[in-house]
Amino acid sequence: FFNDTATTEIYTEQIVGSVRCVQETAYEDSIDFDKITEEDEKIATESQVIHFGQTPSQILLKPHPSKSCLEEDFKQRLANDNNRQLQIIRRQTKKHSRTSLEEADSKLNFFRLSSKALIHIENLAEQQILGITKDGNLRVYKYQATQMKSSNQKEPLECSIKKESFVTYTQIKDEPLEIVDRSFDFLMPAIVFLNQGKILVCGNYWNGQIYLIHTETSKKMDQYSGHLGTVTCIIKDSREQSIISGSKYGDVIIWSISPSLQLQKRIFYLDHDGPVLSLNFNREARIFCSSSTDGKINIYHSVTGNFMRSFYHPKRHSINQAVITSSPVVGVVFYSEEDQVIYSYSINGFLIEQIQEKSRIIGQPIVIKNQYHLDTLIYGTENGQVIIRDLPLLNVVNISQIDYQPIVLSILASQDKKYIFCGCEDGEITVVTDPHILHENIPIIAAYCLLYTSD
Repeated sequence: FFNDTATTEIYTEQIVGSVRCVQETAYEDSIDFDKITEEDEKIATESQVIHFGQTPSQILLKPHPSKSCLEEDFKQRLANDNNRQLQIIRRQTKKHSRTSLEEADSKLNFFRLSSKALIHIENLAEQQILGITKDGNLRVYKYQATQMKSSNQKEPLECSIKKESFVTYTQIKDEPLEIVDRSFDFLMPAIVFLNQGKILVCGNYWNGQIYLIHTETSKKMDQYSGHLGTVTCIIKDSREQSIISGSKYGDVIIWSISPSLQLQKRIFYLDHDGPVLSLNFNREARIFCSSSTDGKINIYHSVTGNFMRSFYHPKRHSINQAVITSSPVVGVVFYSEEDQVIYSYSINGFLIEQIQEKSRIIGQPIVIKNQYHLDTLIYGTENGQVIIRDLPLLNVVNISQIDYQPIVLSILASQDKKYIFCGCEDGEITVVTDPHILHENIPIIAAYCLLYTSD
């Protein structure tokens, strides 16, 4: 990459006409794995491609940014160091009773959650996040760092509700009856936002439809069929160019999003023998995965849509959560509530590590880069813990225990990776950050639980 336009043109003239400058495996679509019969040769070829990469057909869509020091880029991110202690500070307007594990167990179903449970959060714009509660309370949060004026100041972050409205998604307008599928025992609804939160894409309906709802009017904009049954999970890519959905009959669909925000069915898969429980997309590795109650994870190429390989739970338990990791190695990490074990595999199918988890993982775990540009796994549990592990070895980096042990339903990293936001069952937001990250180089991580209610 060159930052100087003139330099780029000079080197481009020298490169034009040069072909096949490196090894054959470095070129896109030059290998047909289906024609490789020897398993050792297939694994070796996959390893060559994974660890040394392939030449993309197009590198840049816009001018490349200027070079910057890696240390400078990551020193302002959320620090991940197992020598640092997480601090919990909770600001509340009313007293909460501690949630017992027995009570938490009884709530592990969407219909048993509190109406104010913050079931989904995602980034909206710079220093803004969008959240929705079970009862359809749509909130836009505005947050910003504050200058630490004294050692007694406990809150380095201001967060407030900028806008609040209600959207009805469990009962679709113009539908005479409630169409949410109560026969499927789900906790997190299949929903994502499009177009800066103006459109809610949702599933979980017994007719197998995906509905697009205008969040300001709660009116149905459109509906799409294609699944064999109730849609159980939906994800979108970071550019909002496509969404991927799975159903309780094991089928998965890739939908393209048109400029007019219409969905177009692109690829249909029927590779699972049970309900699809989770979907995960990794842009860096250009792959996505689906996991199911059949104990299987399927890996697909996100660009071509080709099936790549499958992973199986060692005991064929249901796989509730699965994520793709790309650094330092490409692999898959998955979890089953049946044995409560986290497994880490390389993309070649080799078991790297397995860890017994003491509590159930709730919601979709996230993977972010730490200050060394290596993947870190972050997830919440049903007893109010926010756990950070390094990948792929699953070593604990930090564990944050939220007071009163609320169920952590949703988790999100801010766009600049300085904050980790956690939506809880009691309607609160927990923010994990270094309180002086913007002002001083102090090696401390803190977690703040901020309560914002209409009363």
